Formats: sequence, C-alpha cells, structure tokens
Amino acid sequence: MSLRNARSKQACFQGENRKPGIADVRTTLTRRIERKNDPPQEGWSWEALIKQEFDANGGSKLPPEVEERARAEKARALAKLYESRFSVLCGRAGTGKTSVLKVFLNGLEAGEGKRPILLLAPTGKARVRLIDRTKRPNGSVRDAYTIHQFLMRNDWLNPENFALKLKSDKKFGAPTVIIDEASMIPMNLLGVLFRALDLNQVSRLILVGDPNQLPPIGPGRPFVDIIAWLEADEERAKGLARLTERARHQDHDSQALQLADGYLRDDPTPGDDTMLSKVAQGDVGTCRDSSLISTAALTQTTV
Repeated sequence: MSLRNARSKQACFQGENRKPGIADVRTTLTRRIERKNDPPQEGWSWEALIKQEFDANGGSKLPPEVEERARAEKARALAKLYESRFSVLCGRAGTGKTSVLKVFLNGLEAGEGKRPILLLAPTGKARVRLIDRTKRPNGSVRDAYTIHQFLMRNDWLNPENFALKLKSDKKFGAPTVIIDEASMIPMNLLGVLFRALDLNQVSRLILVGDPNQLPPIGPGRPFVDIIAWLEADEERAKGLARLTERARHQDHDSQALQLADGYLRDDPTPGDDTMLSKVAQGDVGTCRDSSLISTAALTQTTV
C-alpha cells in the first residue's frame, strides 16, 4: 500500500491477495473496532495517575506549556486504550509510549484488581525491556512473553522447525492483551497470533509501536497498514492514540531526533531546512547528538 493511497483515505492492508494471515487480521479488527468498553468509574482521573507517576520520578524539566500538553495528550491516549476493544498506541522515540503503558497497567489494577494481563513482544530484548519498564509501584514485575514463546506454549509453533501452524486446538486469552514493538511484526506472524488468542476473553487488544521504525523482516507491514486503516475513517480513528509530544527533556531538545523527524511520513515541520543546514555545517550540538545524528537519519530514510 502506498503512502499516497493511505493519505487519500483509500487505505487497505498491504498485499491483501497474497500475504498469509491477512484475512485473520482484517476479520479480527473489523469485528472489534466498532465495540466499546464501559468508561471507568465515576470520579476516575487518568490525569491524576499521570501526575502521580511523573511526580514520583522527580517531575519533568520540560517547559511548563510543553509539560501540560504532554500530560493532556497522555490522558486522552489512556482513555482510548481503556474504552476501546481494539486500539493502537503509537508515537516517535521519546514520546512516552512505555510510560503510558505503565500508568495504564497501574490504573487497570487500581480500578479492576489484578485481573490477568498478557504482555507480548516480538523479540527477547523487547520482552525484557517491557518487563523492566512496566514494574509495579512496589517494584514487582509483570510477566511478559515473546510472541514465539506464547505460540509455542499454545501449540501454534512446530517444535521441530519452529514453523508457524495454521491450526491448533489450544487458544489463550486475557482481559487485556498488549503487543509491544508491533512495527516489527510481519503479517503472517500477526495473523497466526490472532488465531491463537481466545478473543472471546479479550476486552482490550492493544498494539504499541512506532510506525517509522524499520519494517518487519517478513511479509507485509501490518502495523503501518492498520494505522492507515484507522485514520481512513472518523469512527475507526477513535481507536488510534498517537503521542507527539516528547516527554524527556533530553529528547525534546535533541537535534538528532529533530533531524529524524524530517524523514517521517508526516508533513515536514518549518525547522527541517534549518536542521539540515546545521548538519551540513557540522553544527550538531552535543556529543550525544553527534553520535546519534547519522544513525537517526539512516534509520528513518530506510522506511
């Protein structure tokens, strides 16, 4: 699917007639996107939970107006994740996706008790990071699995050659299922994962990631296509929680990330030409930015 088609609101899933798993993805999302969960109890405040989380970590060094925008944006995102049967949390590096997840999980346990939560990630490194970044306030950790671990446990992966299975008698679900780093997942793996989930038990299915990261090693780019599909319809777009405000002081002022932003699919910003001029002149600011500048640009231009 071309970006031009996505922006003209003629979005479809990439390779619809030739990629395995696409029917599973399309059917799952179409059925879930129109259904909603009940809103939280009266008096519930995501803003209060965000304040509690960030104040506990020493607050922020961001300018007050930026901090206010960032917190309001996160509160809106949290409401979408809670009330949607299917939702996507997306944003660039440093916008606070993992922080939002942590507040969300703490809020779920505070409001609903310790109900089962299934946390999944495509790689071992992403799994470890997800466990570390979503610790409870008391320091205890929540279990997370790689997608392949989950599929193996439920007999959707051939133990002899680790090939994906299209059928199995076992399924597993939890009230909340969160799939992190979803931009890395190819279409066939996502399709089999949706088959392996007992969706009758799932109240919230949440994909998290950055659509501007490198594409999957495998068929399709379902995360990018799902976002385009959500954006193509006003009602479906209510399930898209997009973070734009960088929440960390060092990332908010990072010239490397500003340069990377110039290569995104989004509309260019007025400062793009100025940033490119600085790079050409070797004026890239701090040592941290100097070391990241070429990596950031190369990563984004390959998308």
